[in-house]
Amino acid sequence: SAEITHNHPEGIKGAVATAVCGYLARTTHDKKAIEKYIAKIYPRLKTIKMDFNHIPDESPFDVTCQGSVPEAIYIFLHSNSYEDCIRKVMISGCGDTDTVGAIAGAVAEAYYNVPTMFINQLQYYLPANMIKIILHIDSLENIDKIQSRYRHNNLHSILHLHRFGGICLQ
Repeated sequence: SAEITHNHPEGIKGAVATAVCGYLARTTHDKKAIEKYIAKIYPRLKTIKMDFNHIPDESPFDVTCQGSVPEAIYIFLHSNSYEDCIRKVMISGCGDTDTVGAIAGAVAEAYYNVPTMFINQLQYYLPANMIKIILHIDSLENIDKIQSRYRHNNLHSILHLHRFGGICLQ
């Protein structure tokens, strides 16, 4: 349930919408289906215009789900790879970049997967105690179901679990 991490109806709506977008990205690989779904929940999606060729002088800061979820999904919809999605978040001018990045990145991971070179670099940036937690998670009985696609690297499970609010890397 989204109520564990979100205590406002709009926050719950945004968390559910993000989870559904992640599910659609993983199962359908159909950006039009994702766009259609999110536009019903957040009609503002159809009015968003971003120029990814330059960084805007001013960045509006909107921490609400009504502001961050449509922006994040818009960026994902206009990306062509996981890296492209994250780069577009950084130059988009979204004021709440960490939230928009977490949402867009989660859906992009479900759609594109995270490049192996990114995963391999995590070990150099994460503190030892976090790596220990990741390895513990990897040893849990059900982790094989979660990690079946990512046997090449134990650190990937933290990204996978983060996708729907399990663990945050911020």
